[in-house]
Amino acid sequence: TELVFALIVFVGSHLVLSAPFIRSRLLNLLSRVGFLVLYSLISLMTFGWVLHAYPHALAETEVLWHAPRGFGDSSVLVMPIAFLLVVLGLLTPNPTTAMMGGRLNKEDATQGIVRITRHPMLSGIVLWGLWHIITSGHSAAVLLFSAMVILSVLGMVGIDAKRAKNYGPAWEDFRSVTSCVPFWAIIRGRNSFRFGEIGLMRVLLALVIFAVVLYVHQ
Repeated sequence: TELVFALIVFVGSHLVLSAPFIRSRLLNLLSRVGFLVLYSLISLMTFGWVLHAYPHALAETEVLWHAPRGFGDSSVLVMPIAFLLVVLGLLTPNPTTAMMGGRLNKEDATQGIVRITRHPMLSGIVLWGLWHIITSGHSAAVLLFSAMVILSVLGMVGIDAKRAKNYGPAWEDFRSVTSCVPFWAIIRGRNSFRFGEIGLMRVLLALVIFAVVLYVHQ
């Protein structure tokens, strides 16, 4: 029960703060930097509640299904992709990132991991969440990771809508050569993969972080 309430508050607070009416009022009241500080603090506090509630939920969790044979072991191949998306997304300038919408007017607005997906970090979280839902198969995990997936998907939709409203033609040009689903724009011939823009050091950093997490992950 605590986990359910914590997830409702965590997801709900993101949706409320992202609502255009409330967001615009808070921006006028606090300034952009002040709003981001408030948003970050609320996110950290509510996510901290989720992390606190999850171990207690594990004591009462119910097994809903067992993962298909081999899926658990194959996580070691799938999760590095999620880590690459998240880490490269954090390290690559991207017009969909907070306070970086102005990059839509730059020639290099689409570069690196952004060629693969315009929402790399959120796409990585979706992959991470969906795979954990499949491989965990118990009620506490399904609740936690479903909330993360839903919030990430809604985040993509919300960001796209805000950028379309605020940047018009510049956003349409950017959207036409990128995709939410990784590699879809490349498959459709609207973009191309260029590893040199991604950077070997960024890839190695992501893999090192994954290795550390894998080592400490029980």
